[in-house]
Amino acid sequence: MNQKLPQLQAMTIIEVLLTVSLMGILATVPFALDSGITYRIQTESAQSQIGHALRKAQLYAQQGRHDSSWGVSIQSSSVIVFAGNSYATRNQIYDDILSFDSSKISISVTSGSPEVLFAKTTGVPSAATTVSVTSDSADAKSIVFSTDGRLTYN
Repeated sequence: MNQKLPQLQAMTIIEVLLTVSLMGILATVPFALDSGITYRIQTESAQSQIGHALRKAQLYAQQGRHDSSWGVSIQSSSVIVFAGNSYATRNQIYDDILSFDSSKISISVTSGSPEVLFAKTTGVPSAATTVSVTSDSADAKSIVFSTDGRLTYN
């Protein structure tokens, strides 16, 4: 009986290196994509939260909540919805503070006032304001709040 042994084919060192390097490249792609998406989501989330804070203060003023006018103070790492005629003279009991991680998100007022006040019962804003939200990756979004109450996200 003459039996043939199966032939074994060995991979060369070049084939092994190519396979390992290709697997390494494919493994890093999701991490590279993930970091960019994460920054974009953080920026858009902060933008949305700031817009929500402006609308909330306007709604509270229109409702005459706590028999007061309402406003929003925009700072570098936080946004504060407050009751009162100004941030300096506000009633701190009613403060609603949105804080952002300053190492990841930067907030700045690019035009207008960092303090937007809304008239009691009418909700008319005191000033037009443009707010810029920037993340670590320099992904920037803006919010434009006009004197007629329109909110635009860019």
